[in-house]
Amino acid sequence: TGFRTIFTRIQRPKTIQFLKQLGIELQNVEGQFVGPFEAVRKLNIALKSLDPKDVRYSQIIEQLGGF
Repeated sequence: TGFRTIFTRIQRPKTIQFLKQLGIELQNVEGQFVGPFEAVRKLNIALKSLDPKDVRYSQIIEQLGGF
């Protein structure tokens, strides 16, 4: 399903690093994944602050959904 794909991708090191470059931290201070609920919460906050026309918005969606 789509959720399974997204949850798998947000845990990949490549995705974590990509999002970190955009100011979205998905790892705690010990370098562990923050968990699905906290990750979605952080992504929601970040995406709400971006205009959907912003290229960064599209990059995040593409990275997570794989368009």
